[in-house]
Amino acid sequence: MIPEKELKNWMDAYDYCKDNFLEALRSQNISKTEMLKVLSARAKVFGDMYKEYARTRKEDGNLVPDPAKFPHGMKYVADYVHAKGLKFGMYSCAGTRTCAGYPASFDHEFHDARAFASWGVDFLKYDYCYKPSRVNGPMLYQRMSMALKATGREILFSACNWGQQEPGTWMRQIGAHMYRSTGDIFDNAVSFSDIAKSQLDKYCYSGATCFNDMDMLTVGMYGKGNVGCQKDEMTAEEKKVWFQILKGRVPKFHRQRIIGNYIVDFFCPKLKLIIEIDGYQHFFEENKEYDNKRTEYLEKLGFYILRFENTEVNKDFENVKYIINNVCDALEKGVKISPEYR
Repeated sequence: MIPEKELKNWMDAYDYCKDNFLEALRSQNISKTEMLKVLSARAKVFGDMYKEYARTRKEDGNLVPDPAKFPHGMKYVADYVHAKGLKFGMYSCAGTRTCAGYPASFDHEFHDARAFASWGVDFLKYDYCYKPSRVNGPMLYQRMSMALKATGREILFSACNWGQQEPGTWMRQIGAHMYRSTGDIFDNAVSFSDIAKSQLDKYCYSGATCFNDMDMLTVGMYGKGNVGCQKDEMTAEEKKVWFQILKGRVPKFHRQRIIGNYIVDFFCPKLKLIIEIDGYQHFFEENKEYDNKRTEYLEKLGFYILRFENTEVNKDFENVKYIINNVCDALEKGVKISPEYR
């Protein structure tokens, strides 16, 4: 197999998957050339949105395609895509849930692999969200690799563990055809440069049948989408902090700003204060290590970081508000803040 140039388009997937995706294409009698313009590549990879909004499986363990978006099932869509001369890709996770919170393939690897093969899937992106902290990551990727091979269908296996645990040293051995060798890309020059430089000493790990993946191309994004400067949507907890504490405050706060290679939730340039609202995925061991590096990097730039868990915002909002207001007032007066506020 050779590496595919595909659209792993989680940036715009919500726009494509709001309604019946296939009927939207059929209604325009879209040609292969036009479809390529829409999909930007040879392969279309469906992300989290193909699963039923109920976020569950049937009693027999089978995944449930969304009946509104894909009323005829996934094979019907795959057949249509194949008829246009394109490849058809699917998405899942090595953890208990996908990154959007839908059922993932942990402990269902062989079951899901058979489903993907029966649908006519040519490509599987296998993400890393909600991976149980005590479970061996390479073992989970090897398990899905074995499951795909056992189907007898040629499916390109794109493993995405965000560049953790030196993937270049073991991805070929477990049977991945391509693997993410970096963290997520952002639509800014610093991110492009840092990712490129991080791969200079890893050239030897790529070759026939197994290639490193430095994340998606962001050409034409113009700072928009999930890799851009600002997300269209905030979480419920972020909205609560933004609208009830930060929006309209003086000195001014901004939301979703790029600083170096990171996007921070809320940022006040004058106070050099960053406020982060963390979901529970931040407290898995591998993500704690990433957050610690992120905090160290931002502190070296002279920023002060306040972090709150979603549960704090939901259950003790008045205390969150009290801490933020006190820290802002103190920083305005030039008072040194104790680390106990973190």
